[in-house]
This record gives sequence, C-alpha cells and structure tokens, in this order.
Amino acid sequence: MDDSDYKKVFELAKNRLNDRLNEKSEVSLKDITDCIQNIRKSFSSGQASFTFGIGDGVKMSEDDYTRLYQDLSDHFINIKMEAGMSLQGEEQRKRDTRWYAEEFKPKNDNFYWDRLKRNLKSYPLKVVKALNKDTDVVMGQIGDPREDNFGVYGMAVGNVQSGKTLNYTCLIHKAMDAGYKFIVILAGDKENLRSQTQKRLNERFTEVQKERQPISLTTEDYDFNKRDSDRDTRFNLEETKPIYAVLKKNSKVLDALMKWLDPQRISEHAILLIDDESDYASVDTKKAKEEASAINRKIREILNRFKKYSYVGYTATPFANIFINYELKKDNLPDLFPRDFIHALKTATNYFGAQKIFIKEPEKFLINITDYEEAFPLKHKKKHQILELPESLVEAIFVFCLNITIRYLRGQEKHNSMLVHVSRFNDVQRQISEKLEELKRGLGDFITEAKNIFDRRFVDCNFSWEQVRKVLSKTLSSISVKLVNQESEEFSYPEDEKLNVIVVGGASLSRGFTLEGLSVSYFIRDSEFYDTLMQMGRWFGYRDGYEDLCKIYMPEKIQEKFKEITNAIDDLMAQLKRMEEERKTPLDFGLAVKKAAGLRPTSGNKMRNAQRRTNKKPLSFFGVYRFVIDKQVHEKNLRILSAFVKSKEFEEKGFYKVCRGVSKGEILGFLEEFEQEFKHKEILNYLNEKDDLWDVYFHNAGSEKVDGWKVAKRNAEVEGNYLKRKYFKLSQQNLIAEIKERPALILYILELTTENGENPLEGILVPAYEVSFPRGVQNQEQEQEREERYYNAQQDNLARKKKTRRAL
Repeated sequence: MDDSDYKKVFELAKNRLNDRLNEKSEVSLKDITDCIQNIRKSFSSGQASFTFGIGDGVKMSEDDYTRLYQDLSDHFINIKMEAGMSLQGEEQRKRDTRWYAEEFKPKNDNFYWDRLKRNLKSYPLKVVKALNKDTDVVMGQIGDPREDNFGVYGMAVGNVQSGKTLNYTCLIHKAMDAGYKFIVILAGDKENLRSQTQKRLNERFTEVQKERQPISLTTEDYDFNKRDSDRDTRFNLEETKPIYAVLKKNSKVLDALMKWLDPQRISEHAILLIDDESDYASVDTKKAKEEASAINRKIREILNRFKKYSYVGYTATPFANIFINYELKKDNLPDLFPRDFIHALKTATNYFGAQKIFIKEPEKFLINITDYEEAFPLKHKKKHQILELPESLVEAIFVFCLNITIRYLRGQEKHNSMLVHVSRFNDVQRQISEKLEELKRGLGDFITEAKNIFDRRFVDCNFSWEQVRKVLSKTLSSISVKLVNQESEEFSYPEDEKLNVIVVGGASLSRGFTLEGLSVSYFIRDSEFYDTLMQMGRWFGYRDGYEDLCKIYMPEKIQEKFKEITNAIDDLMAQLKRMEEERKTPLDFGLAVKKAAGLRPTSGNKMRNAQRRTNKKPLSFFGVYRFVIDKQVHEKNLRILSAFVKSKEFEEKGFYKVCRGVSKGEILGFLEEFEQEFKHKEILNYLNEKDDLWDVYFHNAGSEKVDGWKVAKRNAEVEGNYLKRKYFKLSQQNLIAEIKERPALILYILELTTENGENPLEGILVPAYEVSFPRGVQNQEQEQEREERYYNAQQDNLARKKKTRRAL
C-alpha cells in the first residue's frame, strides 16, 4: 500500500479511536486491536474503497497492519511527555497563579484554544495533554489581563528543537482567549527563522472563521513596517479580535513598532511578548555604566509603553539569561531577568536529543571523521580554497541517498534533508555547494561504492541490496543542493512537492531553523561557548520512523565538546529540579553553571556578571571500567545480575528503571557474588560501616533487548587480556537530581566492540555497575575531585547573606 492510501486508513482509524475517548479516559491496546480487526473486515468484504476513499483493488499487507498497530500504539499509548516544573519568585508567590486554570478556563469561552486543540490531533495524545498542563501553568504565571496593571518577567527552558514553538503557540491561543489584545513574537535575528515562525503561527489559525481571525501585522514575506500598518485601518485595538506580530530582533524593526504604538490607544491593554531564543540578541552586553545594548533597550521600552505586560523568554541554552544583573536598572527600566518564574519544559519520549546521541548511544549515531583537515581545517580563513571533498563527506552523501531510498521503501514519502555545516564564511560555503553539485552529477557511476557503504552502514535496515538498488537510481536523480546563507535566496520547503535536498550553510542554519526530514549531518564547526555550539545542532528533534537511519559525521574533538555541554545542561536541569523541591526562587537559579575544560557557557560580554569558583563535587561515583576477556565470567555475572533485577520491582524513570529502599544486605550480597578482579574498598567500607537503605537503578537505554532490558553498545580498547571501555559516566548528571541522601547501585548491560567492529567476547554481553555515594565519600588514595562552576554575582552575594543570617 502506498503512503497516501496508508495515511487515509491511519487517519480514519485514529478518528474512530478518538471517538472512543468521548466514552472513556484512554485508549487501550485492546481498543487498537479491535479497531484494526474492523479494518480487516472492511478490506475482506470489499468495502475498503468506499470506507477509506482509496482506489479499487488496493490491499493492506501484513506489514501494513503491523505498521498500523505500531503507529496507533505510539499515538495513543507509547509516546509520553511529562509536564514541566517551575520556580516562582517571592513576589510571584503572593499573586494568584491559579487564575487561569481554576477560574477563567472552566468558566469562559476558550475559542482559540479549542480550535488549536482540534488542529493538534496529529500529535500523540499524551503529548497534547502535557502541552495543555504546561501552558495552563505558564498562563497562571503571566498576568491576568483583567487586572489594572502588572509587569511579569519569566522564562521557559526546553531542549533544542524539542517543541518550544508549539508550546508558545499554545500559550498564545490561551492568552488570546483570556483577553490579551496584543501579542509580539520576537523570532531570532534571521529572516528565514522569522518567516518560518510566521508560517507556523498562521497555519494554526486556519480553522478560525473570518470574523474571529486574529489580525497579523506581519506576513511570511514581510517583517513589520509602520507605513503598511498605518495604511491598514483594520488595526484597531478596540476591536474584539487580537493582534499579533512576528518580528526579527532588529533595531530598525523594533523602532518602527514603537513609532506605530505611540499614537495608539494602547496603554490600558495587555501585551504578551514572547522572546524566542531569548539568550540571543536580547541580553544586555554592555558594561554597567554604559547605555544598554540596542535590542535589549528597545524590548524594555516596548514593555514600558504598557500598564499591563508579560514577558516570556524561550530558550534551550539559558546561560546568558541567568547571568543577567537583575539589580541593575538602565534608563530606569528593569532588565529582562526572569525574576517572576522559570518553567522547565520536558521532552516527549520520542525526542532525539543530546542525551541519546552523545551519552547513551554514540556508537549508533556518531561517525568519527579524521580526513577533514586539508579540505576543512577548523581555523580556516574566508579566502580558503577547497580543491576536493574529503572521502568522509562523499560517504555521507551516499548514506543520505540510501536513507532516502529506505524511507521510500518504508512508505515515508516526505521531505529529506542533509546538513553540511563546515564553515562560517559565505564564499567557502559557495565553493562546497559547487563541489557538491559536481559530485551529484556523477553519483550514478558509483553504484558499487554505494553497495559497499550499504553493507557497512545498513546492517539492520530490513531491506536487501537488490530492493534498494532498484530504487536508488531514481533517488540519485532527485537530489538537489541548496546554499543557505545571508547572500543566498530565502529557502523554504514547498507544501506540494517533496524535496530531497543537501543544505549547505552556516549561521543561517543555527538557532531555531528546522531542516525537514534531516537524517544526515556533516558537521565541522568549533566554538568555545556552550550556547553557540549546542544551537548549531539542527539534528536534534523528532525523527519518527527514521531515527535508526540518522547519522552525524563529526570529528571526535567536537563530539567530546557536545558531551561536556550535554552534561553541563543536565546538571543545570538537575539543580532546577532540586530547587523546585526546596522552594527556591529564580534569584537562586544560576548559582552553579558547571565549567567544562576549554569551554565557557556563553560569550564574555554576556558573562560580565559571572564569577568562577572551585567546589568539591557533591557526589562520588565508583564503577567497573575494565573487563577480563573471559566469556564464562560475564555469562555468570549476567545470571547474577538478571536474578537480582528480577527479584525487585522497578518503576520507569526515563533512561532508567529504579527500585527504592533496598537493604544493604541485598546490595552486599550482590557485590560479593559479582565476579571482578578489582573491587573498590570504599564501597565495602561504606557497606560495613553504614546501615543505609539503597536505591537501585537499571540503565534502560540502548538498541538491543535482553530479558526485557536494553543493551548499550560501547567501544572498548584491548589491553592484554582486558577490554577497557572508553570512560563514560552513566549520565551522572541525570542521577544527581535523584540521588540525595541514599547511596545508589547503578546496573547496566553492555555490548563491547573495538572501533573497527571486532568483538573479542564473540557477542557475549557484559554486565557492569557503578556505585554512587552522596555527601562526598571519596577514593581515599586521592583527594576528593573538585569542579569549577560559574555563579551570578548578585545571586551569589544574596545566597551568602542568607547563609550568614541563618548562622546568626
């Protein structure tokens, strides 16, 4: 069955199951099975053509039914998302932050939100429920437009390309219902991102009838300008219809908006200002005694024109925001520090993010490249000449072509993109684009090379080379190359045509711009800043149906930086979780941004208010990192670990399953039975001296399953009769938020192979563990590890004063 017919069947099945939700609270697997059984009957009785609107004689194969069962299960059951968590400021706690969810929403017409919710039926059910909860919370945090005056400053923190735009789209619709008459969205400083954001918002209002259609001061093609807005008499804030505008962070654009606002009768109305990528361009980068930087000053001036305003910044890299000097008032206007609330957004379980790519399963998604230095040296000049493309880039092109072919064979006839990001210079990007055009014209002559790459990179794709080869020629001829930078034409994905495109660019492809169907990235860009490097990662996001095909070609040096940044962000989120539990305020946020070697959180002009200190690490980890090459030892240990795990009841915790409150006797028994040559004496000493209860975590991330548990594939080096895995922590930053007073035993199962794919243990799985102690139990042969962290100077001083007052 082709993809268009399958979609019709899937949509009808989904609608039937949605109807069941009117009768019950959730859809069960039995409901899905019954629904598919009814579809089978439609096909067997010859009614399918009429029922689904498909052609006569179209049949569903068993593979189609399997796909349908999986897709419906994902939509209604498997894909989940938890609601986020919030910090509130001292003044915010005095306000009624339940005004929307408990008072306004149940008693009033939710015209815009109800229509948006219908528009979101393509999203997994539990994701929409979490979005609803999250935006209800944020609505309660912003001001109630029925009040006489207010000024609220907040921030929402999410992951890169994890759905922040959808989140604030939901917020905008609810704000319109609640009475916000004017909504401004600042969408980065590039026109391609502004246009993309405008398009997405416009699409969400397509089901709204004309008489209630919100008025947009901007279009997909044009940013705000005062002349056009003055000429159009529709723009009247006394009308019932709300007004919105999607603007670039551009000084002239913001000036034009302020000039347009001045003569309007606007002061009594409420404004919601959404600052997308709020750590970029919006933060004041000038010294304390200097005039505020232009964009920052103008955002504050726009807010100051209203008696009722709410400012909500959205970002995935909040480092610059949390170093803002919140005590400083330039032009007698408060800065944009999120003093009233910070809301941390969670990701859906199908999110393809930094944890999965760089920490959990790097061997699956990352391909180390070593042949780039001559063609693309990391520190090249703008006049650098490219003589030929490295072999690794040629391989990446073939992998992209094979990805397109496999997606076609899977029935996924959608946009496919490849990213080539190796230079910030427009002329170098142009040369790369031209070289790729030359390569593209000759791809058909290298079918043998394509087969070699298929055999090496696509072992588990479930299609034979013969199946792929029959479609590959058509794929090769469909590839286009697109240059995207400040000198090129604007680029967007057409709605009526599928693109298979290699996108070459630099800064224009960072910060918010989405590449549709991105499955291969070739990336050789370096930076010393957490935020700059992380925002270049366009490969993050949702890759349903083709995540297994995704590959990122990247030098090992850059991979290590992404790992460090991922751990620093996880550390920040873990702090936020602890602070929420301890009822701390945003003024405490940023007390500790972890420093990584050779990296800084953000640029120096955004860190004028940051201080650096060295602290003792809060937790100590001990683990097994060397494994004897002896199959019998690991088979025995696997039986021990499996029996221990099966004797406990675990609950899901993201990448882990956790069992709490295990006695020290059970832990000691497991460790004594588990065979290894070297055992940390600190662990045994602790067990002998303390009578604590323990928490047991089972690492539940990987691509293979054994006894219902997932297996993580890791590279290791052969050292004599041992395999020594490259040291990687079991995502300790994630666990720091969980491990508090109790010690923890962390279990996992590995498949160890060398970098060239050899398996000295011949496929035998390797069980291993780590142990973590809170409160500084340390290796007695060494000094306790220390780490550097950055602090907001004002927040640090405030914390010290509080500590002194408590001591007195």
